[in-house]
Amino acid sequence: MDALTRRRTFTPSPPRLAGMDLRRWYFNYDRQSDTLMVYFGGKPRPAISVVIDDHQFYRVDAETEEVVGYQIENFLGEVVYQHPSFLTVAEAAGIDAETIAAIRERFTSEQHRLAVAESLVGHLAPLGALATN
Repeated sequence: MDALTRRRTFTPSPPRLAGMDLRRWYFNYDRQSDTLMVYFGGKPRPAISVVIDDHQFYRVDAETEEVVGYQIENFLGEVVYQHPSFLTVAEAAGIDAETIAAIRERFTSEQHRLAVAESLVGHLAPLGALATN
């Protein structure tokens, strides 16, 4: 069997915040592809993308099956409108304040309420909540 036909099944679990050094998280936003990469251990490391949904992927170390980050496609074009609380992620990723303000202005009142609700309950669907214990 060659490398193109070989398949492997991964069942990654969402990472746990307990014990993570949040200061080491590394964000990289590529405006041209509208892709946000988040790495939990600082600098990027080799990993494969495992589908969560149409736009979101776990970044998984192929050797250890550890989730080492997230990849979010169509981040500003679609995902922040589906999950308005992700604008705080955009800020952490260094996306300029003018871009974030322009997106926030386009939010409907329902999207504003959703952002508040997501923030209050720590909801990161469909990524799943990052467990704290």
